[in-house]
Amino acid sequence: MSAKRIFVACMVCLVLTSCAFAKADQEPIEITVTGYAVIHEDLAHAIDVAIRDAMRRGVEQALGSYLDSHTWVSNFELVEDSILSKAAGYVASYSITDQWVDEGLINVMLLMVIQAGRLENDANALKAAIQRKGNPRIAVLIPQQSGSDLSASSPAEPVIIEGLISAGFLLVDNRALSYDAYSYEVPRALAGDAQAVSKLTGAINADLLVLGVAQASPVGNIHGLESYRGSVEVRVLDGSNAYVLATHRTNEPGLALDAEGAARVAMSNAGDAMIEHLVTALANRYVNKETIISLEIKGLVFEDLQTVETRLKNTHLVGNVFIRSFRDGRAHLDVSTLLTTSQLANEIQAVDWAGLHLEVIGVSGNSIEAVKLHAVAR
Repeated sequence: MSAKRIFVACMVCLVLTSCAFAKADQEPIEITVTGYAVIHEDLAHAIDVAIRDAMRRGVEQALGSYLDSHTWVSNFELVEDSILSKAAGYVASYSITDQWVDEGLINVMLLMVIQAGRLENDANALKAAIQRKGNPRIAVLIPQQSGSDLSASSPAEPVIIEGLISAGFLLVDNRALSYDAYSYEVPRALAGDAQAVSKLTGAINADLLVLGVAQASPVGNIHGLESYRGSVEVRVLDGSNAYVLATHRTNEPGLALDAEGAARVAMSNAGDAMIEHLVTALANRYVNKETIISLEIKGLVFEDLQTVETRLKNTHLVGNVFIRSFRDGRAHLDVSTLLTTSQLANEIQAVDWAGLHLEVIGVSGNSIEAVKLHAVAR
């Protein structure tokens, strides 16, 4: 299917759902919900956390009723998590109707008013963007740091993998990496080595890398239980160019009967807290992000190059076109677009550009090779 047809299909879908919204009740929704938070030392901070938890639960309840009443072909979990990550933005107003403490937890009951129209519109916009872009293949590599040593696979790694899979992303199996490759290339990639990023993505056929480090430090003994604080720091890297798309750090506590168990629980909890941030980052910074695709075309004259530039700029979902070089009939261009590489390749080959016929002869990563058809026989 050509990129233009994909675009039209998405637009038709949006028009149909927009018509449905026009008939639906767009009045604000009133919801009563209770949020929870653990009380550590600061009660006021715990109340704030509980209020945010209640907001998320309320928006989740409103979004859940909307999702249940509409057909979502795929990735509804990704849409849901991305919406919930900014739940407070959909709450027009709220009031605390009750609060109480129970077994170390602060419970806060809110009566909130949710902006239903904005919630539905944002859910649809994100869904359309995901459909346009397609799911990237993601590898999660988060070793555990103990002092200056890194050991393959921390307790946070499988938690994050499971969370991203549940959100609808496509995860690749990192077990194909040898221990030496894991222990040597991951630290280099985290240090910004583009060659290490390329080796890792090539070894496991990934588009994106979620690289990070997990560690845990002791806090003390609480009522006979060992307490540790776990931290996870990650970077999301584009495998095609090693660009950093997002960074985030989480810190969470963990309790267990022994120190090893407490450290493991703390790192797992920090990994679980990271999932929401990764889902949001991947949706907003990758799915909705324009990609720079390198295009090389052979057999052109300068007039052809002007035609290619003009037609590409008029192609749906293409933001801009930059001519990098033109010599001996060979042109190098950078195309900024929301299309995938394959979609742009289909668009280039499927369209008759005012008598200029191009044939795509190679597609790899974020690059396309094409040739003017009459030049094939040369």
